[in-house]
Amino acid sequence: QPIAAHDRRAYDQAVNHRRLTVIQALARQHNASINDVVLAYVLSQSFPTVAVIGPKNPEQLHRSLSALTVALSAVELAALENA
Repeated sequence: QPIAAHDRRAYDQAVNHRRLTVIQALARQHNASINDVVLAYVLSQSFPTVAVIGPKNPEQLHRSLSALTVALSAVELAALENA
């Protein structure tokens, strides 16, 4: 399903392109997927968060659970937040 124009405008921003570059680098450094890094970021917040993953099958669930093995350092978190 194509992305709606208003959604594209909301997310297709320079800051998100910079963040994607940082996420890709962190994924390589941690030998993890982009999804793992994003979920690790969400779960590392200092305030209560819930990562809603919505797997459609057990394989997707297991892939998402692998994010629990990714520990982002304070420097890495700052790189994501300041991208």
